[in-house]
Amino acid sequence: MIVGIRQTRKLLHKGEASEIMIAMDADAGITGPLREVCENQGIPVVEFPTMAELGKYCGIEIGASVACRTK
Repeated sequence: MIVGIRQTRKLLHKGEASEIMIAMDADAGITGPLREVCENQGIPVVEFPTMAELGKYCGIEIGASVACRTK
């Protein structure tokens, strides 16, 4: 699993993302474009209520706005 906007964006553009996780309390100006790419490419988006919950799910001790599973 990859955590972070930059890394997720790279995987999306390479066609290597299989699922994206987005925290609902993250800045929509940042997550919106990623969500749009996912919709265009047919990649599932899983929503987490908070960045803290997504970070915990990813096994890190800080919040995460976006994470990605690879193919």
